[in-house]
Parts: sequence; structure tokens; C-alpha cells
Amino acid sequence: MMLERSRRKDIASRIVKAPPHAVYEAFMNPKALVAWLPPEGMEGRIDAFDAREGSIECNIYAR
Repeated sequence: MMLERSRRKDIASRIVKAPPHAVYEAFMNPKALVAWLPPEGMEGRIDAFDAREGSIECNIYAR
């Protein structure tokens, strides 16, 4: 039985050995974000991206 989409929860974590400003820059750059955010062996695609100070909203797909 497939779970309803609204109940699905995917969680991942990663330790990033980089200074805070480098992590911030990676989050503000869509090309950098899809380069490091998807799990190893997958590639990402961003269909919508709106980064502003204090928040980021994007649709990221990995396959």
C-alpha cells in the first residue's frame, strides 16, 4: 500500500566541513546546491528557486 504523499517524510543528514560563509554561498547558488545536495550516485534538478535572506524555497528533484 502506498502512503499518501502528504504523510511521506524523507530525512537525510550530512556533515559539511566548510566555513559558514561557504555553506551559505552554496545554498544561494542553485548550480552549487544541485551539485552537493543529492545523495551520492544521484543527480539533482531544481525546477523553482527563490532564495532570500532568512529563507530559501526550492523544488529539488533527485534521480
